[in-house]
Formats: sequence, structure tokens, C-alpha cells
Amino acid sequence: MSAMFAFEIGDISMRSATFENVMTELLARSTDSVDRQVWQDALDLNCLWVDQIPENLRCPLLVSLYDVLLRMLRGEAYRRNDTALFEIGEVMKELVVRYPGCLETESST
Repeated sequence: MSAMFAFEIGDISMRSATFENVMTELLARSTDSVDRQVWQDALDLNCLWVDQIPENLRCPLLVSLYDVLLRMLRGEAYRRNDTALFEIGEVMKELVVRYPGCLETESST
């Protein structure tokens, strides 16, 4: 089964297990109840509707998401999982392209 990062136009698929790991990590890091609700909703739906995140929360949440994805990309857990590494990389690239104002400094990492 796959999950997705959905946008007003287009989406990026990710295997459900990887998506679940991303959302679970974000939930574990979040202390704000509103942020936690965004991640929990995504986990429950197996989909993060990125453009539907309230505008005032979008940049901070995307920075957190990007950070988790980057840690996963560089970590040991997925080192031998080419599919997960590809999917993580694709989501990261798409976020930088779609939200350069939020992730401009992260794209140079």
C-alpha cells in the first residue's frame, strides 16, 4: 500500500511504512497540539495534503518535515532501501521547488 504527499496539483507517492515512520517521528517531536493534529490526520489518512496545511503553520511544519526526511535519508535505517531513499529524496526535492520561501536554506544542505 502507498501513501502520498498531495498538492493542489500533483502528488508524490511513498510506501506506507516509510510514510508512517515519517509521521510518527514528527508526532514524537511535536509539542504543539495543532501541529500534532496535522501529523495525526496525515497518519490516519495515509496522506499529507500539503497545500491544505493552514498558511500560518505551513513553513514551520515543512521545515520540521524536511528535517525528518533529511535525517532519514542520511540515517542507517534506510541505507539499503533504495526505494525508500528515492521516495524520500523525491519528496524533499518537490517541497523545495514548491515552497522555496520556507525551505530555501534547507535546499543547500
